[in-house]
Amino acid sequence: MSIGANIRQLRKDRHLTQKELAKLAEVPQSTLCQIEKGTTSIGRHDTISKIFGALKVPVKKLHDDTVQ
Repeated sequence: MSIGANIRQLRKDRHLTQKELAKLAEVPQSTLCQIEKGTTSIGRHDTISKIFGALKVPVKKLHDDTVQ
């Protein structure tokens, strides 16, 4: 599973909209959308850290197919 797909699944598991997660993570919703779709390169580690922090998941789980 891709990083974007992991983020999308985690977001849905936590019953969050993209808008809600973007606000919690303090990243633009458009960036979150592009990451989930896989249409942008991840680029900045701090963006992913913010998103995973908002989801309360360690960044080391980035490529884990069983992220919960």
